[in-house]
Amino acid sequence: MHIDYLANCQQHTDTIAGWVFAEWGYLRPGFTLENATREFRERAVIERIPLALVALDGAEVIGCINIKLSEDLTLPGVTPWIGALYVRSDWRRKSVGSQLLAFAESVAARLGIRALHLSATDALAFYERRGWGVLSRHFLQGEHVCVMVKYCQDGCKTDMPPDFICPPISPPETPAS
Repeated sequence: MHIDYLANCQQHTDTIAGWVFAEWGYLRPGFTLENATREFRERAVIERIPLALVALDGAEVIGCINIKLSEDLTLPGVTPWIGALYVRSDWRRKSVGSQLLAFAESVAARLGIRALHLSATDALAFYERRGWGVLSRHFLQGEHVCVMVKYCQDGCKTDMPPDFICPPISPPETPAS
């Protein structure tokens, strides 16, 4: 298994766009598979964000991850973000996700990024074990979403500032009667 930039293996664009759309498309009303494919084509770069990375077993794609500029669904204006960490089901629990995340963090540090953010609806323990801390909590499209952060000064650090306190989760809004 090795990790590469999508820019070096663009033949996998349609596959990873399909995975990501099937997994998270519902969080973006009006978002289509064509939108997802276009976004991944735009992320087939190496020296700037947004960019996409893929995990490969030989020539077969088994996972992906993005570094993107924004996550307008949770915290508009905060940048940059990790997104679309996806590992094919038959490759899960084999450290592929950990390796994709670590590689993305190293790319971010090389690009001079000081902090990375991500939104997670599940797998919080996975990210916490890798040094990510909860920054805020939201309720989005019927899901509890945690925004997490990892500081990347001098390489991505594995601890939160000592005075950091996570705000409580926002309750779902109820319509006025």
